[in-house]
Amino acid sequence: MFKAIVRLYIIHLSAIPAIAFSMYFPGLDLLLALLYLFLIWLEGLRVNHVLSPLEQAVSGFLWQLPSVLLVLAVIWEWDLSLNLSYYLIFIMQIWQTPILPFISLVPTWIINARPFYYYLLLVAGPLMILFYTAPAYKGSLLGRDDKKMNPLA
Repeated sequence: MFKAIVRLYIIHLSAIPAIAFSMYFPGLDLLLALLYLFLIWLEGLRVNHVLSPLEQAVSGFLWQLPSVLLVLAVIWEWDLSLNLSYYLIFIMQIWQTPILPFISLVPTWIINARPFYYYLLLVAGPLMILFYTAPAYKGSLLGRDDKKMNPLA
């Protein structure tokens, strides 16, 4: 499970500067964001044969733990009580840079005195966990037997 978490962090942390720099070229950021999602999906398929669905969900949760902690800080209003509201959203934007090109396609609505993309940032982490673990649950829902396959065989 440790290898899966390290691989997810390597994919994620290398996608942050790649997509951030590609935002200067129209369309390239969307292409790299799609490539990022494809790599996360492939990683979910790869570990599906090695880890149980619960282990895969835990590794996905640990991968998105910074996002989950930031979301909890915003929901519990620690950002307002500690006067960190803009900083937490900024850190959340940095963490979710690989999917920011998709969020930038959304209209600029204001809901409850906050931009709509704030709410998208709040749900992005849990959605990424679900996206990563979907191959494990797709297989178990379709009746895949839970025998571990040897990836080296």
